[in-house]
This record gives sequence, structure tokens and C-alpha cells, in this order.
Amino acid sequence: MTTQESLSLLDDLRAELAPSTMGTAQWSRINQLEDKLLALLAIANAS
Repeated sequence: MTTQESLSLLDDLRAELAPSTMGTAQWSRINQLEDKLLALLAIANAS
């Protein structure tokens, strides 16, 4: 999976999960997962 594909999946996830249906803690967790994924992709691309 490429970086662009991964970012596209994140965008799709955000679009599917309406903010009004989720609490702040859930969005915080999604943001943490996004940060971790981006860090992993950066490491993979640097290798």
C-alpha cells in the first residue's frame, strides 16, 4: 500500500464517521492512529 492509498483510506474513514455521532475521545483516538500511521509510512518510505 502506498502513502497516497493510506491517506485516501484515512480520508474515507473520516468521511464515513460523522463527527456528530462520535465523542471527542473517539476523534482523539482516530487522530492518534492517523499520526502513528503517518509516522510508520515516513519510516517505510525512508528505508
